[in-house]
Amino acid sequence: MEGIGNLEKGMNWRTSGILSAGCGAMMRVSPIGLYFYDNPEKLKEIATSTSILDHNHPVAIASAVGNAYAVSRAVNNQDPTNLEAMIQFTKGISPVFTNKIRLIEKVLQYENSDKAISELGEGWYGDETLAIALYCLIKSKMDFERSVIMGATTNGDSDSISSVCGGIAGAYCGYSNIPKRFFRGLENRKGILANAAGLYKKRFEN
Repeated sequence: MEGIGNLEKGMNWRTSGILSAGCGAMMRVSPIGLYFYDNPEKLKEIATSTSILDHNHPVAIASAVGNAYAVSRAVNNQDPTNLEAMIQFTKGISPVFTNKIRLIEKVLQYENSDKAISELGEGWYGDETLAIALYCLIKSKMDFERSVIMGATTNGDSDSISSVCGGIAGAYCGYSNIPKRFFRGLENRKGILANAAGLYKKRFEN
């Protein structure tokens, strides 16, 4: 809110962001992964820019870039949970983020998912949110429903974790393979679908 307040006051977007590692920036980048699925350098540039306008912290920036990258891999029918690819793509942005992604490999060996997730964090920071979402996606074998429910039933910032799961799994599975009950009662469903259609039209028809 402070970063957005700075923008409202007329501050330049390059300097308006505060030093926050929260997950707000990375939660909104799925459309960037969809739009720039075939242009990784542009994806990185735009994801970085959208982060720094309110979350100008290396962890937040790396998390935004990482989430957009995972979505782009999903669109390209590549494994979005490839941890080494994620580490290489975000290399040099934040060592803290890199270490959190590497930690996923360790906790995947645990039999107890609650223990594994608790070691990754609670999802309040960008690196935690993405790490837990990737863990849920791996454990659910990229199943949309299972990953979203697993994310939603974690302790901590579960709505953020679940939304990241849904963004990546949805891009991987495709709209037609998302169970229709997830659309019933969805707030502003028509608006969301109209925005999605507009994004597609701008990307492919202009």
